Amino acid sequence: MKQNITYLYSLLLFLAISCLSFAQVSHDINFESGGIGADWEWIVGENADNPPLEFVANPSNSGINTSATVAKFIARQTGNPWALFFTDGDGEFTFDGTNSIVKIMVYKPVISPIHFKVEGATGAPLELTESNTVINQWEEITFDFSTVIGNTYNRLVILPDFYARPQDNIIYIDNIEVPDGVIITLPEPIVHAPVPMNPAGNVISVFSDAYNDIAGTNLNPGWGQSTVFSLVQIQGDTTMLYGNLNYQGIELGSNQDLLSAGMQYLHLDYWSANSTDLGVYLISPGVETEYLLVPPGTTETWESVDILLTDFTGVDLSNVFQFKFEGNGTTYIDNIYFHDGAVVPVELTSFSASLIGSGVVLTWSTASETNNSGFSVEKSTDNKSFASISFIEGMGTTTESNNYKYVDTRTSNGSLFYRLKQDDFDGSFSYSNVVEVNNILPAEYLLKQNYPNPFNPSTKIKFNLPEANNVKLAIYNALGQEVATLVNNYMSAGSYEFNFDASNLTSGIYFYSVSAGRYSSIKKMMLVK
Repeated sequence: MKQNITYLYSLLLFLAISCLSFAQVSHDINFESGGIGADWEWIVGENADNPPLEFVANPSNSGINTSATVAKFIARQTGNPWALFFTDGDGEFTFDGTNSIVKIMVYKPVISPIHFKVEGATGAPLELTESNTVINQWEEITFDFSTVIGNTYNRLVILPDFYARPQDNIIYIDNIEVPDGVIITLPEPIVHAPVPMNPAGNVISVFSDAYNDIAGTNLNPGWGQSTVFSLVQIQGDTTMLYGNLNYQGIELGSNQDLLSAGMQYLHLDYWSANSTDLGVYLISPGVETEYLLVPPGTTETWESVDILLTDFTGVDLSNVFQFKFEGNGTTYIDNIYFHDGAVVPVELTSFSASLIGSGVVLTWSTASETNNSGFSVEKSTDNKSFASISFIEGMGTTTESNNYKYVDTRTSNGSLFYRLKQDDFDGSFSYSNVVEVNNILPAEYLLKQNYPNPFNPSTKIKFNLPEANNVKLAIYNALGQEVATLVNNYMSAGSYEFNFDASNLTSGIYFYSVSAGRYSSIKKMMLVK
């Protein structure tokens, strides 16, 4: 009983600490070790070589600021007047009547404007300006955000030295008073964007793993945006991530004459985590026209759009050279390309690969098929040279969805790449996107600790086999009685995971054991109902 009470107390304490980790309990960003702000990510921009924000000793710890540690920002002479730094570390906050006054302490060698800006979430960005009145001593600057009470934001942007500098200026910042923020864990897509269905010969691609993109295209030009740009992998598919979007440009590697090329549509796929506003601009020299993408509430699903190029009124379609996305929130973008309207006769809706033991399981699905002879499964170890390893017959012509599966048992250590070559009966073909798995065979036997632990009612058990062997994975109670057998057969080398469901067992201590040849290991786990 005492052990159960101690465990329950520990569990409650753990949950309390976990909950606290999602909220900021102080308004004061003080940059102290163990305090608030020093462990946040601070991004510097528009400042020449963008030297990082540093946390250093207070240059004058008397007067109004006796803190030991402050932030140091080097405003470069060669940087823009609007050199800045920002963070999303405070989380999401809403201004109200009690927290709309923001304060910041500055220590500057010159008198110049200081801009404080809030961005993101549901509120339109707002930037306020004040100036320091003294130099080489601490001064507290106040910004009044009462005009946006009720608006919600999640980014703090500071432009501490807004003027054309004749030299580098070292600015010290401390004790930034801001509203309480709550760290919001945004959803992320777990499946990649739909596989493009347009033949490669009928496409001019800007960004897509399925096609060859326009050479020299710059996906992240420095246009003064505060959007956090990154490239992420979703099931092996490269996808653009726009974090806390305000606007984001794309500069094509060469100007495109879409009219002469016969292009009629702009295609793109987007997945919104929390955006309520998203538009795409097509740009020719001197003209940019927006097409609105996101109606409020469209989130957490891939949306595919094909926009008539004539909808971009005024744009010179014979001389397109840029894109711009504008909006808010966090959005994933993929498969940006122009096309003439032709589509591949087989609508492939998914294609994925997973490692099961030492084999790779490929699964794919089609929504419809026309004149489909079948699929050549192709494999590569370098993502360059592919060879066919099998052919799976298609369904000919059908409007029904179909699921396919192939298991590759001839694998090797390292990264493996797979793609599908869809063949028509008339001899034409098209390729799917490439999927990747990392087939790293374990070097030694290993039984891992189950997770979660404690658990109720199920938990996962993982183990590694460096070689093929007869394997038994069994569960025992505290008396040593076997209560379940999860595995008892011959298995290939690889890493394995099994789910153990203890719905029919009572709370208590249990043991799980794996034996393979001369190897044997046992670990303890706790079921708490």
